[in-house]
Amino acid sequence: MQQVKTIILVLLVLLGAAAGLAKITLAPPEVEFFKGLGLGTAVVLAFGILQLAGALLLVLQKTRLIGAVILDITFTLSVVMIFMTSQIGFALVSVIPVIMAGYIIYDTRISSSQRQL
Repeated sequence: MQQVKTIILVLLVLLGAAAGLAKITLAPPEVEFFKGLGLGTAVVLAFGILQLAGALLLVLQKTRLIGAVILDITFTLSVVMIFMTSQIGFALVSVIPVIMAGYIIYDTRISSSQRQL
């Protein structure tokens, strides 16, 4: 099970970093997507910074929970925004990182509570 957790962590770090960097660099598809929802570049940048920070916080055991929470929230918001654009198939696939981050939150909480015993 530890190998599965490691794979999920690596994938989340890569997904969060890639998503965050795409927004921080103001990649045209990202800007257009947010613009289509009536959101400006400041929101794109803030969202990107949060996603990159979440990915970086996932790396260390000490900050893993907050990183997973940040990514779970930003990925969930992304899914909602994708649904708003009526891209149902893409939105459903985009739920996968939300579930992965939720698993890390759950696993981290369980691990920390067992250490306290």
